[in-house]
Amino acid sequence: MTIGIIGYGRFGKLWAKMMTRFGAVFVHARNGEDDGGANIKFVSLAQVVQVGILFVVVPISEFEKICQEIAPLVPSGTIIVDVCSVKVYPSRVMQAVFSKDQPLLATHPLFGPDSVIRLGLSGRKIVFCPLHASAEQKKTVRDIFEKLQLVVIETTPDNHDRQMARSQALVHVLGRAIADLELESQEISTPDYESLLRINSMVNNDTWQLFYDMQVYNPYTPLMRLTLRQTLDDIEERIREAGESKAPDDGTFFLWRSMIEQLDHEIIRLIHHRLIVGKRVQEYKKMHNLPVTDPDRERELERSYGEWIEEAGIDDATAVKDILHTIIREVKK
Repeated sequence: MTIGIIGYGRFGKLWAKMMTRFGAVFVHARNGEDDGGANIKFVSLAQVVQVGILFVVVPISEFEKICQEIAPLVPSGTIIVDVCSVKVYPSRVMQAVFSKDQPLLATHPLFGPDSVIRLGLSGRKIVFCPLHASAEQKKTVRDIFEKLQLVVIETTPDNHDRQMARSQALVHVLGRAIADLELESQEISTPDYESLLRINSMVNNDTWQLFYDMQVYNPYTPLMRLTLRQTLDDIEERIREAGESKAPDDGTFFLWRSMIEQLDHEIIRLIHHRLIVGKRVQEYKKMHNLPVTDPDRERELERSYGEWIEEAGIDDATAVKDILHTIIREVKK
């Protein structure tokens, strides 16, 4: 069996070493060659695709570009496998870029170099999403994973991303937030505090690029982060209410004023983020010659606005909608 690997970062090196158990491994790395070992050979992009199984091990942000580059080069019988930490996006890219007859499998190893060093490879999990492949081709790749003693979880790309938004993406958000707090081991601490430090150490060895990619390319992570912020706000509100019952009148007044400042700051920050995302959508429309205005989408949003405003218990729906309509007009300019 011949195996090709495109990408040779931290995970690419681990993956190449794992694959040497099953045959000759050919690697294409943009950053040049390395001492990969006796069973690893560095080759050109045109050569690396001439294999039985091709693993694309590149950052998610580079995935579509690589697929477009290799699409004219890869033989029709080569099984193409991605290992991205999100699944809906790369699955759609592969199905759009490659021939309908090209064998395609989407996977996500739920481990990395650090966890393998700490826990070993046996018993680690890997997600397996067949996109377009024969029963024999699926079995070929699945057998490799099982011989590595990995636990194979077969599911859909959409179910994967839904669950990973609540697990991996959330853990990485918390880990990065903890890092910004600059927490360190200290003499007076609880076991729970030490657990926070372990989360920090586990996720912050990964690159910022990986962090951004899993947050940007998983369609379910924005809602997860928003829910997290809302939960923290709710907790803050409950603390404020508890404090009000004990605070003197002057203290309550200054507490409210401070809260208004914090909320205004958060509203401005969210509007800024909404403008950026909206302008990216407009840029995409321009690149693909799509109309700036989408009446069906706008009617759908209008209905959603009404539902969300009612759920929030806001009496003056018109005032809130005016703000949202202003943002939409600004994006369209």
